[in-house]
Amino acid sequence: GFRIFLTSEISPKLPANLLVRSHVLVFEPSNGIQPSLLRSLEKHKSKVATSGGAKGPRELPRLHFIASWIHAVIIERLRYSPLGWAKKYEFSEGDFIRTVDTMDQWVAKVSDGRDNVSPKDLPWKAMFTLLGESVYGGRIDNEFDQHLVRSFLSQFLSPEVYSRNFPLTPKREGEEALTISTGFEPADFEEWIMNMPSNQTPVWLGLPGESQKMIQQQQGEQMLADLVKITDIFEEEGVEGVDDDEDKAAAAPAGQKGERKDGAFVPEWARRLQSTASSWLGEMYEINRGKLHKQLKEAVAKD
Repeated sequence: GFRIFLTSEISPKLPANLLVRSHVLVFEPSNGIQPSLLRSLEKHKSKVATSGGAKGPRELPRLHFIASWIHAVIIERLRYSPLGWAKKYEFSEGDFIRTVDTMDQWVAKVSDGRDNVSPKDLPWKAMFTLLGESVYGGRIDNEFDQHLVRSFLSQFLSPEVYSRNFPLTPKREGEEALTISTGFEPADFEEWIMNMPSNQTPVWLGLPGESQKMIQQQQGEQMLADLVKITDIFEEEGVEGVDDDEDKAAAAPAGQKGERKDGAFVPEWARRLQSTASSWLGEMYEINRGKLHKQLKEAVAKD
């Protein structure tokens, strides 16, 4: 039989009848600084393998790591919008590749085939301008966000990144700053990434520590909103654009379990999802009612 594979970003504009007729697979990359660094590492490995091997002075691998760290911070701050950025900009993995290409080209001009280059002689101003005005800054239309990007770039695009204990994250009370690897080879930075601390916090992104609670609350609210949308689709609208009985029968994918409701096919997974959502909403109501009751008792006791 004929089959077609479609790829798309998650969007409310996707037709409901198309989703009902399809087997849907959702892929979402892992969140966090470490997963982002690992993705950048794999991208860079593929690029090096395609170009025929690593080239450039000994200082270049550390510069590539700094590029991946800057990219990870910029990408991860998107999760905390509007606290991380004023809006969700369309940064992508392609921005990291452009950053590395920019660094390679400018360092090649300065090194002129030499195996070593003094960190002070690297083209910091050129890289700062290109990344701040084009690669990342070219996507930003908010003045405060432009200032943030320049702040990150000025922090990490400087000769100080070659010092032994250069801090990548701010120091907090009771917690030491995360310092860069002391090695210079790509394998040293890969090992450093694999052994990163597991307690990665928003502080690493230059955000308050309480930001994690905010994003978790937003994710919970968004999840409940999405569940309500799904319930509305399958309870009220059924399968849009399907009129006669033969087309409604075709809306049920072969081998997919479910039942008919108001003349439309409702998959088994949708019914289970509706049941789970109803259960969660009931539990949240009870939890919130208990909290309100406790607050009222405390207020009365104070009076």
